[in-house]
Amino acid sequence: MAYEKLLITQPILDDQELLEMARMIEESRIDDFALNVTWFEPERTVDKVVLGREESAWGWVQRIDMNRKQIKLVKDDGFWWIYFNRLMRIERV
Repeated sequence: MAYEKLLITQPILDDQELLEMARMIEESRIDDFALNVTWFEPERTVDKVVLGREESAWGWVQRIDMNRKQIKLVKDDGFWWIYFNRLMRIERV
């Protein structure tokens, strides 16, 4: 029960936030600078509402996969494939 209280719903981003994140992703891929990326990780569905947690990692955008709608974030000790529609925040490191 205590864990479920920590779960959140995915925030809805406006068009300006989405455009800014897209710009930063492309610049990271081209100019090879690090980003701190925060995304929504779904855990469970309760009454048709998806609940999850916030995940975060930093690294460089190595690849943008338009077919699967994902970015590949890499750093020395690993990588993450992150879906576009789960992105919450991106900050330059």
